[in-house]
Amino acid sequence: MYEVPRDPKKLITWLDAKRESGKGTASDRQLRTNLAFLLGHQWIAWDDSAGRFRRPSAPSRDDRNAPVRITANKVAGLVERAISKLTKAAPIPEARPVSDSEQDVSAAKVSTRIMDHELYRLDWESELSSFYFWPTTLGWSYTHLWWDPTAGESVGEVDVDGEQEEGFEGNIVLEQVPAFEMSVDPNAKRFRDARWCVRTTSMTKEAIWERWGKTVEDASATRSLADDVYSLGSDRMMGRKKLDQGTFANVHQLWLRPGSRASRDGLVVTWAGTTILEGPSPFPYDHGRLPFTQWNLLPGVGTREGRTWVTDLIPLQVDYNDARSREAAIRRMLTPKIVAPTGSIDPRRVTSRVEIIDYAPTGQPPHMMIPDSGWMAQYEAGMLRADQEMGDRAGQQDVSNGKAPSASMPAAAILALQEADDTRLALSAKEMASSIRDTGWQLLQLVRQFWAEDRIVRTWSADGDLEVQRFTGADVAKSLDIHVSAESALPRSKAARSQLAMELKNSGMITDPRDFLRLLDMPGTDFLAETWSRDSKQAQRENAELMRGVQVPVNWFDNHEAHWADHTNEMKEPWYHMAQEDDPRRVAFDAHVSAHMEQLAAKQQRLSGAGAPVPAPPGGKDVGKGGPDYVDPLTGNLADPVRAAAGQEPSSLSRGPEGIRKAAGIGATGQQGVVPGIDAETQARLTGN
Repeated sequence: MYEVPRDPKKLITWLDAKRESGKGTASDRQLRTNLAFLLGHQWIAWDDSAGRFRRPSAPSRDDRNAPVRITANKVAGLVERAISKLTKAAPIPEARPVSDSEQDVSAAKVSTRIMDHELYRLDWESELSSFYFWPTTLGWSYTHLWWDPTAGESVGEVDVDGEQEEGFEGNIVLEQVPAFEMSVDPNAKRFRDARWCVRTTSMTKEAIWERWGKTVEDASATRSLADDVYSLGSDRMMGRKKLDQGTFANVHQLWLRPGSRASRDGLVVTWAGTTILEGPSPFPYDHGRLPFTQWNLLPGVGTREGRTWVTDLIPLQVDYNDARSREAAIRRMLTPKIVAPTGSIDPRRVTSRVEIIDYAPTGQPPHMMIPDSGWMAQYEAGMLRADQEMGDRAGQQDVSNGKAPSASMPAAAILALQEADDTRLALSAKEMASSIRDTGWQLLQLVRQFWAEDRIVRTWSADGDLEVQRFTGADVAKSLDIHVSAESALPRSKAARSQLAMELKNSGMITDPRDFLRLLDMPGTDFLAETWSRDSKQAQRENAELMRGVQVPVNWFDNHEAHWADHTNEMKEPWYHMAQEDDPRRVAFDAHVSAHMEQLAAKQQRLSGAGAPVPAPPGGKDVGKGGPDYVDPLTGNLADPVRAAAGQEPSSLSRGPEGIRKAAGIGATGQQGVVPGIDAETQARLTGN
């Protein structure tokens, strides 16, 4: 009864029963209504006999008494604005190590780069924006993340069951799945706990044959919920029902997780009608989760399905449209009119925009009852109230739309109101962050399982530089934490961010200009970022050499501030603190950073015209005689750190003050030296004597 039947006919019956038992609690009628109102079909009526919506009959253009039906689509504007806020700065998942070991930290960095590469390849940002119309309108929906072995670049001929066929490297595929396409285990309180699910899609019979090589004749062919709603705006699609019966079929696919009593190895079956298209086959993924992610706009109350405020906007939108249409009808009635006997006026010769009302001359002239303009004011008030209530339910007041409640309201009060509106998106932002976390985790697990060969991974650094490396699935750690910040999904004001950046810079909390530009995030600053990017890339290349223990000389044209920041950032990594003092990597970094520090000190001395103590090298170590801890008074330049470390460059400290004065041509103490602007006392202080 509960086990998976072996007989194909019994298996079909068992699968259909599963699919029926997993249908959601929300009615299809409500889902159709929400989608129809989003698309602007707001004058529709439900047909119980047909189980679908019907459009109102179009009035004749010659009928002066035809009802006025105006659709002012407020729902679409609120939905689009909410999606724009949520996806404008959608958070990107990042992998975090499960321990502080160097291996775990390195694996987490690699995993983050792979995620960035795959999300970029999947066009994640635009895909997320288009997909989020489903959970926002319906309350919840799904994404399907699966491995397609027929995708990607060709790898030539491969042997498949003794036959040569074209092979492909395979790729991860991301598909949008509206809520009405899924049937889920009804016992699951969360989708992550569901043991099985069934996805239903509508395909042409030709497409079924192309994909699975089987013909389907007895499968049901009902239009999807989306097709039903979209047909309201197309006469051609309204008549597609008969076409569906001959060319379309519903295709179902069951995913059963491994470990259940019904099937220890899991199960994947695809069928249409009474025809098994593919399977039964074991569950294909090592991670053991259903390859779907549920996305909720708002968390459900006592149910797994999410909620949406679009459902609450429907009656308010109906009231708004009714008031708007009645107001338009009265406005049209208030146009100038001419009451005249039939045949006394030729309408073709009237040049003004007036309405001619004719009557038989044998009777009395008609008595016109035209409502006054007070009715229009009443309808205007009703529309204003409905508009405010819709904005309040959607968490979008006038300030969110760029409209100040009053001209005298201070800017701080406007920002506070905008922040209050944005705070109402916190629930949706947390739901989004949770779903992105699950998506990132599944993506890495698929990479770990199916990337058997080296693959090129392209990512962009924070400075916008292209970074290319090769990785395999083995580079992804088995245990990883995927982190997504829910706060990063909340909208942020550019004005507030700019003000914060200036305050942090003025207070000294931001010292790196690159951090300031990233926080500022203003157009027109790209040229500054590019300048710093060149210095950063050069420093990163030097870091790679230093990590191999190679002594890298300091160049006279180096941007010492930028180099010092990049080198010391690398020295803050765990490897530096765990390395021994004689580790070639640590020795190379100490000497190189020390040289940059001395150049910075020399620059400051030249600008101030006075001596200053030269900072000690990293680790507090003295490089000794010949080290780069002095400025040559003859040239004003520092010693070459590589030659000094090797003892090939003599130290002027061994000369003493008198030797320095003699070599530099400097007079006695208090007298002007040969070098303009630098006296002997300054030179003596510079040498530390």
